[in-house]
Amino acid sequence: MSQTLIEELTPEQEAMMPVYEEKWWKIATSTASLDRSKAREAVQAAYALICKKEPEIIFADSPAYACKHIFMNLSPSRTEMTDIVKQLNLEMIIKLKVKIGSQMHHNLFRYFKEREAIIRTGISAIAEIIYNKIGIEIDQFYSMGTENFVSNGSLLDYCISELNCQPHQPIWEIYQLLMKNAGWIFPFEKTCIVCSRPSILSLDNQQRLHAEGGPAIQYADGLSVYACHGVILPEKYGQLHPHQWRSQWILEEENAELRRVLIQGIGYEKMLQELQAIALDSWQEYTLLRIDADVDVEPIYLLKMTCPSTGFIHALRVPPDVESAREAIRWVNWGIYPDEFQAQS
Repeated sequence: MSQTLIEELTPEQEAMMPVYEEKWWKIATSTASLDRSKAREAVQAAYALICKKEPEIIFADSPAYACKHIFMNLSPSRTEMTDIVKQLNLEMIIKLKVKIGSQMHHNLFRYFKEREAIIRTGISAIAEIIYNKIGIEIDQFYSMGTENFVSNGSLLDYCISELNCQPHQPIWEIYQLLMKNAGWIFPFEKTCIVCSRPSILSLDNQQRLHAEGGPAIQYADGLSVYACHGVILPEKYGQLHPHQWRSQWILEEENAELRRVLIQGIGYEKMLQELQAIALDSWQEYTLLRIDADVDVEPIYLLKMTCPSTGFIHALRVPPDVESAREAIRWVNWGIYPDEFQAQS
């Protein structure tokens, strides 16, 4: 008799989805030191599952060390250990599809995959840093990264626990053991390199990589990634607090996204002073300014507002087609001219 597929979730089942996402997000973003005995046990169990001999297990302080060791000592191949991934991922996913419909599986996978992109941003930055420092493309090595913890881990755990999907129990147990204890691994036929977790992993309130005046990701051997609200920064910017950034950098930076970050971090008030903005028009305590330097993709026009009582200066960017301070004030006040605004207040 054929089994009825789950095509819709109950409200109670839907309410539990964020619980599993958060559980596996915490696993993926953990900075706790690895328990090497548990990590070793997890790797040994995974190799035994696919009938492979126990590998030599090497612990690395960071992916940089792992890549350098592989490049110098091994003959990396993408196909050597892909059986681990097949057994730990594909077999369980296939069993889930026996229980849930294809569209349901697609929707769940898409939901649990959203946060994976955040971690992949960091991994891409790490890969670029490794290449720039030691000339090795990390993509030429097969690895199981922490991004799998968020998508696959949460999806499998949710379907098994909440939808009563029956996994291949030994595989599921080993999968959990590996994901919770082994971190980022590079599995090969006779060798498996296990990377330590980062000692620092800093996020903003929207869970994007972010740190001010320090690394957003850092490993014990010093491998570091700098980021501002999800935008990867070069070390020159990232190692300094935004208050210490110089307006001159905006003129020198060719990358538009990095220029935007610099402008936001430095602030328009500081830019006015350091880049010698030109006054175009004034109205009471308001001044329309233009920065002629090649700072952004289009000219920067600013409305400077000086508080009469405190002398505090604030600046807002306005469209470059405004022709007077009054028109700039009208744009800031959603179409109301300043004298009309004063009458209404």
